[in-house]
Amino acid sequence: MKTLICLFVMLTGCVSNPNKVKYVDTNMERKGQADGQMIGINDKQEIIVQNETHADVELQRMEDEILTLNDQIAGLVRRNYMCRKDLADSRLGGSGELPSERDFNVEATLEKYQEEVGLDDNQNLKIVKKSYYLEKRAASKRLVEKLTALKKSLTRQCEACTWEMSEAWRRVGLPSNWDRVNSLDEAFAMRGKGEL
Repeated sequence: MKTLICLFVMLTGCVSNPNKVKYVDTNMERKGQADGQMIGINDKQEIIVQNETHADVELQRMEDEILTLNDQIAGLVRRNYMCRKDLADSRLGGSGELPSERDFNVEATLEKYQEEVGLDDNQNLKIVKKSYYLEKRAASKRLVEKLTALKKSLTRQCEACTWEMSEAWRRVGLPSNWDRVNSLDEAFAMRGKGEL
């Protein structure tokens, strides 16, 4: 029984809070710099390349990357939807059935946070959202990876749709460089007038 209690105390004592601030050794004998990274020798006489970033700068960089990826994905989703919509046009041999917009709906969630509503020291009513930095950073990294993969997939889908669209235009006598016109209706109107 004593052995079990000692084992339990040892195991629970080893569990630490991953969100607790810990010391990070940045000391080294600096020998040079390359692309914002420092080159130097540490206490063990090892040559290292060290890159230091403030935590707030890193988090902002990741959030900016997420916003940029979201914008790019929204553009790809819209482009893909419009291409699939045009391909469905019966004049190009399509079924006439429009693709569902929900097939192109992309949702991504970032983090969990704790929210409190109350008065601050100055008696101002505030909503305070708190999350652990390490959890937010890990969630941001995962989201960037997901969005990057999604962007690649959507780019391939858009490229495939563009190729299919060129082939469909060619089959009905429209020029395959269909990006010269603003819409399918405009292309058929131009062809009717002999402008294409």
